[in-house]
Amino acid sequence: MAAIDIGVKGSFADLFGTYYTQINQNNPANLSGKITTIDIYIGNDVTGLIVAIFEKVNGLTFTARCRAVIGDLAAGLHEGIEVDLDVVAGDYIGSKCATGNPRGNESAGVTMYIQAGDQTECVEELFTTQAHAELYLWGDGAEPAPECH
Repeated sequence: MAAIDIGVKGSFADLFGTYYTQINQNNPANLSGKITTIDIYIGNDVTGLIVAIFEKVNGLTFTARCRAVIGDLAAGLHEGIEVDLDVVAGDYIGSKCATGNPRGNESAGVTMYIQAGDQTECVEELFTTQAHAELYLWGDGAEPAPECH
């Protein structure tokens, strides 16, 4: 089985907080299968954190494929959070929280997709882009094992 990865690990800077669903533009899923763990960096304590996988329908339009309710996390780096997220090669990872804010990278050459409100169950929702920002949100997992015949 090959390893799947999705999202970005990077440096830390405050990003948008509670009002937006944020999707990393860089490093879409390299394979199809299951994301089983995520790493995320939290700037200020968060409540109601949800991590979701998004299919890019076209242009800036996304549909949420599935989501995992993580809940409340204290500020800092959290590695190896267990999740069960279906992913298809080319999908993107994003998040939304009720309070607090995730952290990420604010530098030239990076961009993320944003949309107001909780879009973690959206269907064909139009997002916009935010230049010079990306989440520190990364997931990994594996392709499903081949079935025995």
